[in-house]
Amino acid sequence: MFTVTTIRTFSSSAGRAAEFVHTRPTLLGRILAAVLAVAVMAVLVVLLLPFALLLLVLGMILWLYARVASFFRRAQAPNGILDGRRNVRVVDPASRPGVND
Repeated sequence: MFTVTTIRTFSSSAGRAAEFVHTRPTLLGRILAAVLAVAVMAVLVVLLLPFALLLLVLGMILWLYARVASFFRRAQAPNGILDGRRNVRVVDPASRPGVND
């Protein structure tokens, strides 16, 4: 029987065809490769899906914390709900004398 090295030395189409047939996986090899690929994907799903859900929940909690903190910061800002000042007067510039005369 020819080895792959021997077949590669021939540059004819028959040598290339023989090399293709020799390196082609068998039915059992293809089935085992498919089973291995499915097993690897199943392990990745089992490991990565809970991690992704944990990151999603953590992100939502951090987003909610930022929204609540922002609400209270804005509420204590000038003219906010919790500003503490009363009777803030706003002067219309058009009502002042000397404007638009």
